[in-house]
Amino acid sequence: MEDFRFYRWLDACLQPASVIAIVLLPVVWGIIFYELSQDRKRSDEVALRRTAAISRLLENDIYRMIKRTDEALIALQGSYPEDQGEAVLRSWLARASTSVGTARIRFVDATGIVRASNRGASAPDDQSDREYFRHFAAVNYNELYLSPPFAPRWAGTTALRLARRVNHRDGSFAGVVVASLDHGFIDSFHESLDIAIHPTIALIGSDGALRTARGPDVATDGITFRSPLVDPRLMHETQTSAAGVFWTQPPLAGNAAHVVAFHAVDDYPFYVMAALPETDAFAGYFHNEKTYLITGWGITIALMIALFLATSRELKVQAAAKSLAGINERFQASMANMPHGLSMFDRKQRLVICNERYREMYRLPAELTEPGTTMRAILEERARTGTGPAESEEFIDDWLDDAYTDEPRQVVSELRDGRTIAIDFQPMADGGFVAVHQDITQQRASEAKIAYLAHHDPLTALLNRASLVEKIDEYLARARRGGEHFALLLLDLDRFKQVNDSYGHPAGDALLQQVAARLKSELRQTDVLARLGGDEFAIIQGAEVDPAAAASALAGRLTEMIARPFNIDRSEVSIGISIGIAISNDHVTSAGRLMKMADLALYQTKGQGRNNFSFFAESLEEAANVRNALETDLRHAVAQGDFVLHYQPILNARTGLVDGAEALIRWPHRTHGWVGPDRFIPLAEESGLIGEIGQWVLRTACRDAASWPARTKVAVNISAVQLRDPMIVDYVICALAESDLPPERLEVEITETALIDCGIECLDILRQFKALGVTIALDDFGTGYSSLSQLTMFPFDKIKIDKSFTSRMTSRADCAAIIAGVLALAHSLEIATTAEGVETWQQYQLLKLAGVSSLQGYLIKRPGPVGELDFETPFSRKESARVA
Repeated sequence: MEDFRFYRWLDACLQPASVIAIVLLPVVWGIIFYELSQDRKRSDEVALRRTAAISRLLENDIYRMIKRTDEALIALQGSYPEDQGEAVLRSWLARASTSVGTARIRFVDATGIVRASNRGASAPDDQSDREYFRHFAAVNYNELYLSPPFAPRWAGTTALRLARRVNHRDGSFAGVVVASLDHGFIDSFHESLDIAIHPTIALIGSDGALRTARGPDVATDGITFRSPLVDPRLMHETQTSAAGVFWTQPPLAGNAAHVVAFHAVDDYPFYVMAALPETDAFAGYFHNEKTYLITGWGITIALMIALFLATSRELKVQAAAKSLAGINERFQASMANMPHGLSMFDRKQRLVICNERYREMYRLPAELTEPGTTMRAILEERARTGTGPAESEEFIDDWLDDAYTDEPRQVVSELRDGRTIAIDFQPMADGGFVAVHQDITQQRASEAKIAYLAHHDPLTALLNRASLVEKIDEYLARARRGGEHFALLLLDLDRFKQVNDSYGHPAGDALLQQVAARLKSELRQTDVLARLGGDEFAIIQGAEVDPAAAASALAGRLTEMIARPFNIDRSEVSIGISIGIAISNDHVTSAGRLMKMADLALYQTKGQGRNNFSFFAESLEEAANVRNALETDLRHAVAQGDFVLHYQPILNARTGLVDGAEALIRWPHRTHGWVGPDRFIPLAEESGLIGEIGQWVLRTACRDAASWPARTKVAVNISAVQLRDPMIVDYVICALAESDLPPERLEVEITETALIDCGIECLDILRQFKALGVTIALDDFGTGYSSLSQLTMFPFDKIKIDKSFTSRMTSRADCAAIIAGVLALAHSLEIATTAEGVETWQQYQLLKLAGVSSLQGYLIKRPGPVGELDFETPFSRKESARVA
């Protein structure tokens, strides 16, 4: 559309008068830009010449002034009188006053005190701290010294100081003659320039230090300078040339460029500089530029007004001629690009217009979409081709009557070919109507799919939790009406996580699908099976005379069926199932209550070893309440630090000395007394408190062990939940750092069960412990049924033989054989061993003879506070008898 308008304007502009105006515009601006470029070039040349001339004049003026002053100083240097009388010194200085003009000359003796001045008597002034004095006092230097600007006590402005050393006849340091020049000499030069603008002028040392300056780019103190004096190019140019002129760049020189000219002063180590800002250098050019641009824009505006007036009339004529055609074209385009079908019929049921989408939807031939076609002919064709409504064989007369109404309405029609069409009828004032036809087949299918997913699990196609709750409520309502009680079974797969960890999540999904198929095969049509999420399933079993007996039988079948191996990716996978059963009764009024009952029963099954089933009993709820109360108390204990550590010694079997101790947490409950870790540690793991408790144990154990003998270690247990914490290594590092305990004196104990639960996940954690130097012990070895290959896969330093083998080693040959095998294996792998649960002297002797590295148990000592540990007294039979 924009291109179309452009061409319309272009066509209107192609008239003789308009062409002349268009051609004149670039000619006028070309002349303006050419004149401006020539003016700019001339202004640039003038600025360069003018600034260079100013720098040469300034160099000549300063050279004469400094030369005259320096010659006076040289004369004084050579005629220094040995007589130190004040009158003699003033006379000596007075001889030089006639040639130095307004310069103030003083003599400073070898001690730094001003002895005389050409301005008459003055109070003694100590100059020993001045730079020029320290310079000549330290070095027998006979050259002129030119100082940076300073503010003398006798003047209200800054000044320059020229100095030379004075020696006694024997060459020793007699003092300094110094001439001080205020800025009047450069001010006089600046004011003497007979030009309309005044540049910035400066005197700069060859070392880059500024001596004096005047002009618009100099701050009020006369020393601090702005842009042109700090341009990096200035220093570069003065190092390579004695004179020059150049332009600065705005990014390096503030907001405006400057033309800068410099000139080295003959015979002296400094140079002069003159700088003129671009705004001054091109003042005339900028004035001319403004005049030229105003003139050019005036001509341009006049020509554009003339061009606009000439073409406006032509455009109006063209617009009127094409307006009707444009409206018709837009209407046809809209009709053709509509995503829906559109038809318009007049009050005599004749087609006025329709679009291509309407014809395609009903597969109408082209001749039936021509204006004037009757609605009956179209409906008859639809009936013949199967695109008519499916609800009635004789629909034509009904549609002819219903299509013409006085109010807008929508009709949803199911077609015989399976599609669903929504038709919106809009009546027109002349008695006809417009209808919009929309194919909503996919929309209906999507809505049905969304409704299905809202009530079903997408992986197994079983009902989801929300649907299960609805079903339970339905069964409860039925039970209240007819007394038909039912059973709810909650199922949780055992060892499912190991399948996910070992084979990956796709294998886990395949296993869940196979489990769902097996469960469904054991159920009746009247039973309800749902997946609650993860590896949790639920079953509603109803319509039984004895719901408990039927649920028990079903749970037994399911346990046996799920125990059979599954084939996943050509591998056999074995899992188990834990089941909790709740039977509805007259007191259960909600799905939530029944599911809680079944969940408590499931918790009971897991606590008793899994792969079994349990029924809900009131005692389970009471136990849950006790557990919840204990969890609340546990949270308070964690927050208030109510725990204590007891230590059980670990005896070195070779030396008979205690060379370590295992840290064991104890909880002195305020009302229940001592609560054992077997009660609150599992609760801490379930509630997520084990992390905070574990950190406290680590910090406290390391802090206590730091005061033990250097040969001893402290052992701390790490649970499976802690191993899954990505911060566990950082916690260990912090505990060691805070206590200053060497890493080799800390021993972390990992139970075999925790190793199996974590699997490959904890391998990296154990390797990081190993890299720190921490000892790693495998606790309760032999109880978790781990493979021997794990001993080579993980970097263990010690194996702890479980007390269940130690306690029965003298009464059962199999336990003794297991201990012998473990010791032989550990010896071959060069892994230390600790026997737990040593309670008799016979066990002690047999284990020691068998080659165990260390022993731990009640025979050695029961766990107790840290103050009861004895690391110096050797263990003996007599001592063991006393302890026992």
